[in-house]
Amino acid sequence: MTGNQNNPKDPGTKAEAIKESELNFHSLFAAMTEGVAIHQMIYDGNGKAVDYIIRDVNPSFEKNLGIPADKAKGAHGSKLFGLTPPPYIDIYEHVLKRKSQGPYRLSDNLSSDQGYIVMMHV
Repeated sequence: MTGNQNNPKDPGTKAEAIKESELNFHSLFAAMTEGVAIHQMIYDGNGKAVDYIIRDVNPSFEKNLGIPADKAKGAHGSKLFGLTPPPYIDIYEHVLKRKSQGPYRLSDNLSSDQGYIVMMHV
């Protein structure tokens, strides 16, 4: 048996620690006022990012962009936003290839003229 049975903060096992971490992430993801989308990149045969699939969005993404979550989830960025290439794909590719975490200042032409500072992690 692993973990300290007398310490309620001791996660005990890796599986329990992972589960707790996932719960913390999902709580933060759902409560954030910033719109967040989780993307899966799509590459061509030469390894160039050409599109992305939006795997999940938080409630603020829906509120801030006015795009329903059920429409966004599973959609290709190019189709959802009607832009080829889809918005910010060059920055997303840069982050993934160089593991550069930013911050990046983005001009949001999707919903308003405001700019956003985005920190991305891989």
